[in-house]
Amino acid sequence: MDGKLDLRSTRALPYFMIALTIAIVFEMIGIMFDIMTDDFMLTAEYFIFSFVVGLYFCSYRLSARFKWMQYASVMFMCYVLISVFDNIFLWIYQLADSFTPLFVISEIFSSVPDIFLVLGIGFLIKCVVEEYKAMGMKKESDKSSKLLRLWIIAQVADMIVIDMMLDINNVLGHHTSNTTYIIVVATAILYTVTLVWICICIRKFSYDVYMDYYNKRSR
Repeated sequence: MDGKLDLRSTRALPYFMIALTIAIVFEMIGIMFDIMTDDFMLTAEYFIFSFVVGLYFCSYRLSARFKWMQYASVMFMCYVLISVFDNIFLWIYQLADSFTPLFVISEIFSSVPDIFLVLGIGFLIKCVVEEYKAMGMKKESDKSSKLLRLWIIAQVADMIVIDMMLDINNVLGHHTSNTTYIIVVATAILYTVTLVWICICIRKFSYDVYMDYYNKRSR
């Protein structure tokens, strides 16, 4: 690990991750229970956007110390920029009140920020894996590596089940069957548990990094 450790960013990083998890779960509940009013979605998207900005600043300030934080900060920055452009395109389309190429662009852009968010969190976990290896904490590194794989699985399940399946049901006007409902709930639980585990992992990592830095400074 090279470079000076930014202690404020190290302490703030897990809290932004916890806040982001709460906001994502808040939005997911809205999707599952079909309470997608404009106010609800705007509130959820505002909080998610704000906390991702916080993660960007923390990962950016830690990027001089940790290589994988550089990749995470770039992904979070892409999420922020594309989200802004997507909202601009959507706002212009709504003002035009007619089908325009901007609508197509907005539809394409709307799914792209989520990809960058997934990658950003993935790189955060990858940073944890590699830095635990560097500190000689193999057990914690292996646990974090399993978490990274679980995050990918949970995210794919969320995109397929909660996003696509519910959207198709809504478009076709089909009533959600008990089987579908069970699958959706199980996926939501898996996704939430994974996010909570990520929060615990990031918080423990921040503490371990802080203590490792403090012990080396004390010698």
